[in-house]
Amino acid sequence: MKILLGTDIALDIAKKGYLLDSITVLLKWINLIGATCYIDMPTIAILTHFIPFDSFKYLSFLKVFVEIKPKVQAIIELENSVCNFKLNIVECKPLFAQLNRLFYDADVLITDNQITHNLARLLQIDDKVFTTEEFVEKCSNEHREKDDAIGVAISKVKFGSLDLKDSFFNDFKRDYNPYYETWFRKKSNDEVYVALDKTNQLRGLLKLKLEDIKEDYSDIKPLFQPAQRLKICSFKAHFTSQKLGQRFMRIVFETAMSYHVDEIYVTIFANSIIKNRLIRMLKQWGFKLWGTKSCNFKSNDEKETVYVRNFRKDITLQPSHCFPYHTSRNRVFLLPIYKSYANMLIPPIQVIGEKEIDIEPVKQAIRKVVIVHNDNKEIREGSVLLFYQKSESIRNGHLLGVGIVEQVYREFHNENQFINRCKKRSTLLSSSLRECWLRAEQKPIVIDFLYAYYFKENISGEDLVKVGIDISGAHSQHLISISPEKFHMLIKNTNYEKNFIVD
Repeated sequence: MKILLGTDIALDIAKKGYLLDSITVLLKWINLIGATCYIDMPTIAILTHFIPFDSFKYLSFLKVFVEIKPKVQAIIELENSVCNFKLNIVECKPLFAQLNRLFYDADVLITDNQITHNLARLLQIDDKVFTTEEFVEKCSNEHREKDDAIGVAISKVKFGSLDLKDSFFNDFKRDYNPYYETWFRKKSNDEVYVALDKTNQLRGLLKLKLEDIKEDYSDIKPLFQPAQRLKICSFKAHFTSQKLGQRFMRIVFETAMSYHVDEIYVTIFANSIIKNRLIRMLKQWGFKLWGTKSCNFKSNDEKETVYVRNFRKDITLQPSHCFPYHTSRNRVFLLPIYKSYANMLIPPIQVIGEKEIDIEPVKQAIRKVVIVHNDNKEIREGSVLLFYQKSESIRNGHLLGVGIVEQVYREFHNENQFINRCKKRSTLLSSSLRECWLRAEQKPIVIDFLYAYYFKENISGEDLVKVGIDISGAHSQHLISISPEKFHMLIKNTNYEKNFIVD
């Protein structure tokens, strides 16, 4: 496999060498799978403006795509229309050069540049473009026997049970010097969520605080208006293949739902690559820059940046920005699946309690993918998927959970294209995906979705029949369109209807 590194990844390597956790893990996996890493000439030209010559020694292990390949027609057409997407053509030129390489001799492009990912989607080659995290998760899924990060578990503990001398806390102590240790001891009885690996090493931490309308926000500018808020007091996750970011965000959203807060917010010093990576992830879930928070303990008048997520029952065009809320004004589809598939795809959702441990990252992830064996041209971003566990007896079948469609992929030209698309989120091995492709009577479609809700209410197959939904001949992984009227009859008076649906 020939892997082309994005300019941003190459810059991180050159600036930090092998000290950055994401780079360390990424390069470890590239070595484990025997792939070859490349950069291109435009990247080298750009790096000369940002790093001293001596820093190029960190890039000496990379091979170089020296020859500049002719632009393919799809790239030319997109370049000519880039102004329609309000993008700067000068800034996009090196990105186009890297994407163009994927039509020739590069198999994969790894970059955390969101613009590149957006352009790749327009070119319909985004199955070959991975973020650092996506590529590491892909490697972990395909080579599970080689992943030493498997087994990272999340549980709830007392803050004071943790060892403040652990190097995990070094950046907290540096950012909040000199009062962090005093604050830590003061909060020793507070509960926090921690991620521990198999050696009991601390790999992640999440501390939440519920705030009411009497909270003092005089140090935040612009000033917050009185509201019920959930504050993310501490949030740190080491870079692993174990979806820690999504698993922690699941806990954040579930906690916010349980307390019916109006907003979620976080204050953060944007002073490192790791912190900026966290900010990028928060933005993906709808957090927006609000302002700054003054820090009296900082002699240089340094301020924390404040990001806020509106958690009122509003709907935005992007499902992840209003997750877990969604609307039935979009189309609703029933999707029958067998129990064996359901166990991994739609497991029960719950906040981790005192004795409960989340040890399976795939199950508690929010972003998932499902393969569907029939198409309905009406399904699109924002559509609602009702997952139904299929059984031989209608009485024993029941609703499992709810997914919100993020993207639908159709018209795969070959098996490899289908497999590459699925592997960005799927838990299935390549062999299973290949079998799925070969057995399909018609070309399958692939749906990226957000796993939003698990039905604790017992809604059986008989209940579906009562509201007029015909499931007598339902096939597994075949979409069944449901009218808004039948949908609302089905979920009437459920916790799902009361708390998740916006109409």
